[in-house]
Amino acid sequence: MKRRWLKVLTVVAIAAGMAACSDRPGSVTAPAAQPRLAYVNGYTVLRDKKGNEWIVLTGVGQASETKTATIDQDGGQVKLAGTVLTVPRGAVDGPTLFTVTMLTQPYIKAQLSAVTVSANGRRGSKGWIAGEELHSFDRPITLTLSYTGAKENLPDAAMLKGLYVVDDVVQQVFSATVDRRGRSITFTTDHFSDYTPGVPADPDSPTRLW
Repeated sequence: MKRRWLKVLTVVAIAAGMAACSDRPGSVTAPAAQPRLAYVNGYTVLRDKKGNEWIVLTGVGQASETKTATIDQDGGQVKLAGTVLTVPRGAVDGPTLFTVTMLTQPYIKAQLSAVTVSANGRRGSKGWIAGEELHSFDRPITLTLSYTGAKENLPDAAMLKGLYVVDDVVQQVFSATVDRRGRSITFTTDHFSDYTPGVPADPDSPTRLW
């Protein structure tokens, strides 16, 4: 019994000593994790995996719209207001349900998904049976991403890029063709996730653009 209590007291003493050491001047503590999404003087800022900052565009008000279309190996489009997803011939092997969801908050982004489908076999039914979820494709898919309604005033919209985002962290940057009059950017991708238009932030001041 004495040995068991000695073990307990030893563990408590070690824990207390560690706590005391962490309070001593000069002790090393783990750095606080940087927030994935930040708001700086009215701008919404994301970071990429290297720590670089990107200003992304936000819409006015809270809105969410979704559009779906079944597209096969012959290709097709999903159109949602000014956002257009273009699937070329040969990108998929058969009928696939493509879904585009546009969000305006906390920043403008398109959520893309694709699921293979097959006829359910019921006579007179027009439904489909969902199959495998697809994240990559045999041929690049073109996304025209609208930023109509963005409240930020861009001094140079030509700097806009297509940002591939996962959990509010920029994973990849795509060069884009910018349509200033139509307020959209167009780029190609071979995998699906969330995409948002953004511009690199000035490292000396996140409130200024390059």
